[in-house]
Amino acid sequence: MRKRVRGSSPAVLIGVTLILFLISGEQAISQRSDSPPAEPDSPTTRLQRSDVTQMFVPAHRPEIWPKGDWKVVETQEYRRLLEGLKRNQPEPSPARISNAKYQAIFTGKKLRTGQLTATIQQTAGSQFLSLDPINLALASLWWDEGDKSQDAIWGNTADGETLLIVPEQSQSNRQTPTGPAKILRGDWTAAGQKFSNRFEFDLKLLPASVNEVELYLPRAWTVTSSAGVVEGPIELTNDSQENRVPEELRDRFRQWNIQMGSEQQGLVTFLQSSPGKPSTGLLLAESDTTYLIHERELQIEARYELEAAFAPVSQVILDVPQSIQVFAVTYGADTNLEWHKRTRNQRQQIVIDLPDPLLGKSRPLRVQGLGTVQSGRAWQLPIITCSEAALLRGELHMTVDAPLELRSYQTTGFRQTAISVQPDQNETLTFSQICPSPRATLLAFIGTPEFSVASQIVSRLATESEEWQMRSEVTWNVQAGSQFLTTCEVQPGWEILDVRQTSDSELPIIADWRVLPGNKDEPAKLTIEFLEALTPMQSKRVLVLARRLPLTTGQAMPLACVKPLSCRSVEEFLWVETQSSPSRTFLVDVTSEVTQHKFESLPASVQQSPLFSSKASQEAIVFHSENAGADDQLVLNTTEPPYNAKVKILVECTDTEIRESATFTIEPVDSPVDRLTITAIDLGKDWDWDLQSEQRMPNAVPLEIKALDSLPGDGEETVGWELR
Repeated sequence: MRKRVRGSSPAVLIGVTLILFLISGEQAISQRSDSPPAEPDSPTTRLQRSDVTQMFVPAHRPEIWPKGDWKVVETQEYRRLLEGLKRNQPEPSPARISNAKYQAIFTGKKLRTGQLTATIQQTAGSQFLSLDPINLALASLWWDEGDKSQDAIWGNTADGETLLIVPEQSQSNRQTPTGPAKILRGDWTAAGQKFSNRFEFDLKLLPASVNEVELYLPRAWTVTSSAGVVEGPIELTNDSQENRVPEELRDRFRQWNIQMGSEQQGLVTFLQSSPGKPSTGLLLAESDTTYLIHERELQIEARYELEAAFAPVSQVILDVPQSIQVFAVTYGADTNLEWHKRTRNQRQQIVIDLPDPLLGKSRPLRVQGLGTVQSGRAWQLPIITCSEAALLRGELHMTVDAPLELRSYQTTGFRQTAISVQPDQNETLTFSQICPSPRATLLAFIGTPEFSVASQIVSRLATESEEWQMRSEVTWNVQAGSQFLTTCEVQPGWEILDVRQTSDSELPIIADWRVLPGNKDEPAKLTIEFLEALTPMQSKRVLVLARRLPLTTGQAMPLACVKPLSCRSVEEFLWVETQSSPSRTFLVDVTSEVTQHKFESLPASVQQSPLFSSKASQEAIVFHSENAGADDQLVLNTTEPPYNAKVKILVECTDTEIRESATFTIEPVDSPVDRLTITAIDLGKDWDWDLQSEQRMPNAVPLEIKALDSLPGDGEETVGWELR
């Protein structure tokens, strides 16, 4: 094999086999004039600029080597040089612009409302892509991903080069015959140089394989270009979907196309076919519309920056949806303008008379109105549009006030560009209009957020008297939504005495409360109506007072007298005040879902509750349930002192009745007995039981049958008395 390099460079001598190469001095010199300077003694530099012929010769026979001045080069160095040659060979770019389309309207001074659409072929991951030599004023760039868009990352380097980051390939890439492609869109403008009867634009475009420029000019103007092929004029029709001219102005404009091919620069000239200005003016508009959506009304303010070209304009006509009632039109800082309504082509319009004919840029024109809000379903936002004007830029800001929320939206001709959070925690969404009205629409789904609330109950149970009393502080903390009315389930055996606001509430918060009686299938309900709605901004706390008959030994009860309904979670804390005596001892048992805590381990909000203000509470045991359920209960057991009882029964039978009397003799064993329960089986309606006691005995207190369900009776109804 032979590979020969001509020139005067040294040779290569390797072991047994010799590899010789020469570099032509003449060729190296001729290439240095077209390439950046390099070190003259660098073999790499010379090797990159030469045709190499390789020849293997015996190392031990230099007499047969080719004539020349040779130098020994290590084998590894030689191979490195060859690898360097391979790396310097041109490779296909991992990202390139296959075609680009530019659309804009000529307004008499500038190319305005320009839109760029470029197809970028991608063969690798995330890449930098140079946009030079483009000189258009790019306002924004974004990636079109079908049903959504993503802002592009681009900018200038320190040496002034404009670079774009092409993100990695994704499923949103479009498949083309040449492979996956991304769609890049952008907004741009361009300023030209004015002469007596023409405008010149020195356009520098993207480095695309195919560039196409689509321009819209008034009828009095024609187009020429130093590069590419000019097509036109082309008449505009109302069924044209892609042109940038509003339908109202299409009879006054024509379309011109410039097929630039692979050319990236051209001098485009606009010539006025006849001297003088057009007889009719051209109105340009930039709009900024703000929507504030309340629960009961919609507030809208449309702000316009107008510019009249070619001829003065004395009136501005706006299309206003039927659902909007305009109540004010101002010009500049505080000038109120006269306006009147009219109907054209089944559209409501307002005609605004300007104080002076407008030529050039105007002061800000503001239109304020009110409308109705349609919540709970898809609602097309009413948009005020400027009739007979070319919209150069449009922005829309939408704020939804609590308790309403924006659940979803769908846009046509709008692109979301920003989102901001206001001091009142409401979000404002900003949209940029990318196609002319009336095709641009925004469909919003406004609704009330689902009510989500968590509650906490801190209770104190007093068992010293014969009527147990509970004081419960119930707190509602709302995560989402709002509500004026809340409902609690009254636990069995409890009677609600009062519902009042807590001592830390300075202003009244309760509008009304009531207890709805229950039945055998449904427990009683406590409803509380607040003066102000429960919202995420503020929690509500009330104090519930309740009473019940004492529990019998072994009977269980929940940790609170009420349980708030429709809550995400219900946390309960209970302090039980018990008073033991020599004749009775209280024992408290809890289920596995209930934990016991000392006062110092409780949360600060619980320790600061007025219910725990006494010193005794700081030494008490508090029962806690993180999320109250049916199994979260406590059981109060009482141990009665032992005693011996003797019963003497006397039965008297007559012809008309049977009379039975019993005498009880009680003998305490170790400690006094302070209460005694006596029961008897109810044998029927003909039997009437009565209890009589001597004067030295305490008064007998009859018990309700429903409170004696734990007394012996073999399932039969009982009557009973309790002696104290």
